[in-house]
Amino acid sequence: MKEVITAICANFIKAHQANQLDGFAPLLSKDAVLIRFGRGTVTGHDVILNYLNNMSVYHRTQTVDYSIVDMPFWDMPVVRIHVHNEGLLFVAFRVVDDHITHIIFTPEPCDNYICFNSLELPPFDMQYIKEGVTEDMEPKEHHYPCMKCGLPSEKMRWHRFFTHSDSIHEYGGLLSVCPNCGCETEFYANMRLRMK
Repeated sequence: MKEVITAICANFIKAHQANQLDGFAPLLSKDAVLIRFGRGTVTGHDVILNYLNNMSVYHRTQTVDYSIVDMPFWDMPVVRIHVHNEGLLFVAFRVVDDHITHIIFTPEPCDNYICFNSLELPPFDMQYIKEGVTEDMEPKEHHYPCMKCGLPSEKMRWHRFFTHSDSIHEYGGLLSVCPNCGCETEFYANMRLRMK
């Protein structure tokens, strides 16, 4: 699967740089969903292509660097887009039967103040999660879907969670678990605690 997603990432970069989405269009499923992390969704093949086209037109007026990087949390490659003077954007793809079902746009996953990048770490195991959950939370829309089954974020189980190790710093935030697959789908750390 990594080879397929790497090829999709390369195709996306080539199409985006040239503002020629014809080669990328057949990879999108008819009911594909583009998730703009924390902001909204764009649904449907043609609507997504129009959105990507507009984004490509804008990026052609900016200084932009593209690369493919590994994202350990999802155990797959993603596109890294660096728009100078604006920041980083990561683009992940969920693929089923060689077609893209989800495109996820996520901002730079490392908050400079919190200094914890959950996307650069493998997911926590379920026992570790159970030990760190302090309360259940309301579901969040427009966050990461389950990359295994595609369940949207608003159907996940959400928790207030704190890391617990022998580190000087521990981190707290929101964590979601897919009820279908029994796996962590997101840990959004929004606080850092000094323990020693």
